[in-house]
Amino acid sequence: MSLSVEEMNKQLPVANALPGEAVPYYMASGEGARYEINGQLVTVIARAADTGGIFSAAYVSGGMGSESPFVSHKIEHKTLYVFDGILHVWLPGESRILTPGDSVVIPPNTPHAYRMASHYTRFLNWMTPGGGEAYYERVGTPVDSHVPPVRPGHKASLQEQAEVGAEFGITFPDVERVAPSFKHDAGLPPTQSPYFLSAGEGERMVSYQTMFTYCPGSPTRVRTTSRSTPKEPRPPTFRCTSTRSTRKTSCVPRAGCGSTRTAGRCS
Repeated sequence: MSLSVEEMNKQLPVANALPGEAVPYYMASGEGARYEINGQLVTVIARAADTGGIFSAAYVSGGMGSESPFVSHKIEHKTLYVFDGILHVWLPGESRILTPGDSVVIPPNTPHAYRMASHYTRFLNWMTPGGGEAYYERVGTPVDSHVPPVRPGHKASLQEQAEVGAEFGITFPDVERVAPSFKHDAGLPPTQSPYFLSAGEGERMVSYQTMFTYCPGSPTRVRTTSRSTPKEPRPPTFRCTSTRSTRKTSCVPRAGCGSTRTAGRCS
């Protein structure tokens, strides 16, 4: 169902539930569709059905040593944004140790892997377009818990993951894991390519005593109604704002879901 702006303004947002259609909704911290996958808690906060197919998003949390093998998505453009803990992320030929506020942008067909390196790690997995979140529903076990399990429940084998992943254009390539580089990543690539971005970096603009920091990430797929060449997608995924008077910083993924903390590193 498609609603006009006027109709949306008359509706109260759905609270703590995925609406199943592209309407405003509110999700409290920890709420969403929760699944346990190999000892990690995946909390889906947006599905393709909830965003008109534009994007999907899920928090992934777990304990020391929880990891993912190398995986590659044929369709989705991903951004991993660390909120808590330490996350070791690998790309082909390079890797980084990410801490809160750091991110990595992963275009389609880019092999990537991660390992959680603290007692509690949590990151946001943002994918455009939406649809890839259905993989969690197929491989994961629905749970009521809001915290990662102490011990993994059903552990999906790599063969099982590969069989289900094939339905979503997800493959599991064999790529060497290299040692991390300890460097500050501040630059944005001139073309679409995988890259790391350190906390606080991005395109910064000031307006009305507020600083906006855009951390370009997953581009939005633009719908067209003709056979003409589609417009270039708008790259920014996260908008971080910092107000001088309150010295508070708020980081908001472009379609919502924000959090606030004292000035400095975005979370």
